[in-house]
Amino acid sequence: MPRMPRFLRAFMHFREKDASYYAAGIAFYLLFALTPFLLLTLSVAACFATSSSTYLDVFDTFFKENLPQVAQPIRDSLVHVFENRGQIGIVGLIWLFLTAKKLVNAIEIGLNAVLGIEKPKSGVFSTLASMALIFVGAILFLGCVLSTIAIDFALGTKVSFVNGEVRAVAAMIATSLVMGSVWFGIFFAIFRLAPAKGLEGHDGLVAAAATTVMWIGARQGFVWYGAKQLARYQYLYGALSGFLLLLLFAYIFGISLLMGACVAHKK
Repeated sequence: MPRMPRFLRAFMHFREKDASYYAAGIAFYLLFALTPFLLLTLSVAACFATSSSTYLDVFDTFFKENLPQVAQPIRDSLVHVFENRGQIGIVGLIWLFLTAKKLVNAIEIGLNAVLGIEKPKSGVFSTLASMALIFVGAILFLGCVLSTIAIDFALGTKVSFVNGEVRAVAAMIATSLVMGSVWFGIFFAIFRLAPAKGLEGHDGLVAAAATTVMWIGARQGFVWYGAKQLARYQYLYGALSGFLLLLLFAYIFGISLLMGACVAHKK
């Protein structure tokens, strides 16, 4: 009897573990903890810079390319808090970290379930994993900043045999590759650090690659869907339409993440 294709086996395992239930939990905590997590990551990255303006410019680009238009209020609030981060204080930083940690805990629970890991991490290791993910996010954001600056510098140079349209296409492709690499790094770090027993070597790379492809494809489909259906949502739900679309967007993220883990799971 021929063996089922890997992706089909992953889908069956996803259904068997009722992973959509855990994806809903990740979606809730993603909305709840996204702003604190991004704020901490952005602040750690900015510690290595003399000026935060460049980081905000790159963050704007990353935000626009990876989150739907209805998330603009989150972006505005995040930038406002980031620009005034010196007034947060120690208590505020502790609260931000504890809130961001909830997202890591939700991801850990979901990944433990689909990977068949019964024993969760202790509170100490969970805290260390949260700190490591924030630090990795900051490093990846720094790499994104430096790569974006290098692309702008290289393609902004006037080259006689390359016209403006070719440079624009090359910049778009290079920027997409950088963004894809950042997402791959984020997912690989999640699969290594979040579950009680991190995916190692080939399994971690497979899970990160599968999640990156699914997430980028789903995100593009969501952007198209949101642009087509936003007016209808606003008519039906009024002020709640933006929140509902964000919740759906976060749910898609949770499904992509857990599905990627199912692809790498071995029975």
